[in-house]
Amino acid sequence: MVLWIVLIAIAAVFLILLAMVFLRKLHFDHIHRNLLDLEDKYGGKVIRGGFAIRPKYSGEYKNKKISVTITYSKEKDGRKYYVELTMQAKSRLQFSILGPNLLEEKDITPERKNKIVKLNEDNYIVEVTDPDHIKLLNLKKISSIATNMYPFVFILITKTGLMLEKVSNDLIKDTDIRQLGSLFKNMHELREVLESL
Repeated sequence: MVLWIVLIAIAAVFLILLAMVFLRKLHFDHIHRNLLDLEDKYGGKVIRGGFAIRPKYSGEYKNKKISVTITYSKEKDGRKYYVELTMQAKSRLQFSILGPNLLEEKDITPERKNKIVKLNEDNYIVEVTDPDHIKLLNLKKISSIATNMYPFVFILITKTGLMLEKVSNDLIKDTDIRQLGSLFKNMHELREVLESL
């Protein structure tokens, strides 16, 4: 009798795990289809490593390399997913645009305060590597473009590219071609502003 109870419990756990893997696969299948829409519209390639693996997109937007990846971090209350976009760009300045929850007041040292500008009613912060770079930035245009991409965790601008990271509460919605197409357009506009500096 005890053996039957143990076998039934093991079978139940196995079925629950199997159902979870299957649901994860269905979820990532839908995201894969969304990224295939990008492939159809912009070219490029969708890569998926296996059965229940997150898909990635790599392609071009207006002759600049672009990619979309999905990452996650483990939090106390489960996984938190992110949609990350990278775009090829050239910028002579390196800086970050940080979302409101990324930098707390206690983290802003007097030295760091000279490198920070708060924008859009403090919704996000531009942080440069050199205080003299602030006056070189077209903060009005950068703020306008960043507002169109908000909410985001950060936008990182390096000498060779842009990287945007957004928290996603609904990966299917956030990987829809309309959402990503809008982000591609805004990242391209930001790239043009940076390359005109």
